[in-house]
Amino acid sequence: MKTVAVILLFVVLFGGCSSATRHPRAEQPQPWTNETQTIPWEVLLTDPDATAEMVEELGEDAIIPLTRALRHEDQEVRVGAVDGLAMLGAQGRHAVKLAMEDEAPEVRCAAIEALGRIGVVDVERLRECLRDDIPEVRLAAISVLAQSGPSALSALNEAVYDRDDEVRLKAVVALENLGITAISALEDALVSEDQEVRLHALHILSRMGPLARRSIERAVESRDPRVRTRALVTLESFGTAALPTIENALECDDWETRMLALDILSRMGRVAHPSIERAEQSRDRDLSKRATMILSRVRPPSF
Repeated sequence: MKTVAVILLFVVLFGGCSSATRHPRAEQPQPWTNETQTIPWEVLLTDPDATAEMVEELGEDAIIPLTRALRHEDQEVRVGAVDGLAMLGAQGRHAVKLAMEDEAPEVRCAAIEALGRIGVVDVERLRECLRDDIPEVRLAAISVLAQSGPSALSALNEAVYDRDDEVRLKAVVALENLGITAISALEDALVSEDQEVRLHALHILSRMGPLARRSIERAVESRDPRVRTRALVTLESFGTAALPTIENALECDDWETRMLALDILSRMGRVAHPSIERAEQSRDRDLSKRATMILSRVRPPSF
């Protein structure tokens, strides 16, 4: 017996909702009863298994009743309708996009996530979602944009400057999915007012290898000591290519940055000895003494 189809037919015939208003409080049909159980028609859309069974059985014929269910007064039913439409793939995309205008944030989030599952992403429409008043909606939009490739770069870059901490952080992390096309945006994020955004941007750049070296070198000039420190430590892995930047850090106004730069130079071998010799002439007595000590280990003994 096609139980689900019978229930769905009941909904269609009796019209579980009206189009007079966005989510009308229309009179609901009585529960459907078969030989063994009584099931309210809402079960179709609040039970994922029932929804999946219905979609599998009816195929594209489920689009109309699912679209009508987007006007139901119960937001859980509307979320279930969105999930059902997503199961139909591209055939349900238009109706899912309608749900992105729903008055309930939970439904809007479900619609955005459904678009991601369908795999046909409207970047400009998702950019509009980044202006939603509810942070959870903006977070959902970022999750889908992160799967959308280079076309999402501009939208994600805007989200890096969102007013919400979590949204900003998720946006900068999402940029990593775009690969080297995001290097410029990540470099911009290094001067964000949010320290966590700056540090995450630097961490992502450090994983991109030599292609991001220039951006990491600029981070050595950051006003944030934690960013400067991590940038210098990262540059050590680039070897002699980063030597000029590490040497320049010996002139930094911050004492700890100067000492770290000298320690890194001490591990770079003979190629860095001229830089250490210049540090030995520094007006910073601590730096000078430390440089002398390092050089004493490599200079031939004097008689």
